[in-house]
Amino acid sequence: MSARIEPFGPRTPPDPALVSQLHAQLLPDSPVALLGRRFMEEVYYLLLPAAGLVTGAVAFLGDDPAGFVVETDDADGFMDSALRRWRWRIARVVCLSIGASPARLRALLDARRIMSGRENRGGTPEGEILSLGVLPQFRTTRLPAPDGPRLSEALVAGSIERLAHRKVPRVRAVVDGSNLATQLFYRSQGWQLEPTTKPGWRAPTVDFVLELQGSRAPLTTPGASS
Repeated sequence: MSARIEPFGPRTPPDPALVSQLHAQLLPDSPVALLGRRFMEEVYYLLLPAAGLVTGAVAFLGDDPAGFVVETDDADGFMDSALRRWRWRIARVVCLSIGASPARLRALLDARRIMSGRENRGGTPEGEILSLGVLPQFRTTRLPAPDGPRLSEALVAGSIERLAHRKVPRVRAVVDGSNLATQLFYRSQGWQLEPTTKPGWRAPTVDFVLELQGSRAPLTTPGASS
């Protein structure tokens, strides 16, 4: 079976149910997943890609989804932009999600702390790889090209290329402090560990950054996350 990467964004929207399933399966403890499938399917992977607030790609092996990546070119403001556009629609979905499972209130508070930390950070605008994951059985799969990259490498390279096209000067990835495999992945792809981290996360995290300096990144540019 051949492997391929299918980007999504405003012109080519994702299948919200498919990406939500991948996200819930690969990153079940992330703030987005903890807010529930309704939030992911009706807000995060429906409204945000349609407005270009997040973009990304899904990897397939044949017809089977194998992994995904999600990025934004406005790490500090993409969710605030969404709330300004669809405040009451998002509030309704969140209320229904919490009503179905009151434990999701804690996830909402976590998300609010993370957003507040972004608002207070200031500094140079930057992009961010928000989520990245490949199913375990596909992590050694490579794209069908001479010396083709692994799916994780290809997904991250695509994110970097999309963000470089939008003149993002640098890209950040926030990684769980206990996720050594993902930290080694970013280090091996040329990302730099940054001494300061974004506040608001429940568990300790580490930040990796890649400087783009506004130049276009090729598909082979180095490149799972929260």
